[in-house]
Amino acid sequence: MSALKYHRVQPEAGWGAIHITGGKEVDSVKLQDIERVAVIGAGTMGSQIAQLFSQVGGYPVIVYDLNDELLTQGIRSIKENLQRHFVDKGPMTLDEMGKVVGRIRSTTNLLKAVKDADFVVESVFENLELKKNVFRQLDESAPPNSILASNTSNLNITEIASVTKRRDTVVGMCFFIPVSIVKSNNPRQIRGLE
Repeated sequence: MSALKYHRVQPEAGWGAIHITGGKEVDSVKLQDIERVAVIGAGTMGSQIAQLFSQVGGYPVIVYDLNDELLTQGIRSIKENLQRHFVDKGPMTLDEMGKVVGRIRSTTNLLKAVKDADFVVESVFENLELKKNVFRQLDESAPPNSILASNTSNLNITEIASVTKRRDTVVGMCFFIPVSIVKSNNPRQIRGLE
């Protein structure tokens, strides 16, 4: 069994460490080193994660889901969340909200979603076989240097990473819900072994 390796993301907004499953040592990656983010799944968690990356980091985000209806619901949820928690309460203007939403695009084409992504967050149902299938596809479609993250709360990240050829850059991260307003939303470390 190899030593566990940690990959620390240095945030401006209080995000914490995330865990790499093993492999080579990696230096700290700063969020500003990430230029493009993809989120796989536009449901409750996926849409809020996309919102967080756009709102806090200012990243262009592309959200993937199986059909346009799911994507439309996810984008609508982001707009409603921004309006309710930020615009209506004063810390954000409608113009700022428009900029956050404007950085988020959506697609039903997985390759288009991840082909230029530096950081990919999978946020599909908490089902091991489904997540492994998604990671197989991500491994084939995402650039070799991109970080692949699973938003899992209790599944074995090592097993999810085992279906890829890049286990050293697969991370597990889990957010508290609602993602965009929980101030202590430090992704929990999820143990993984090589």
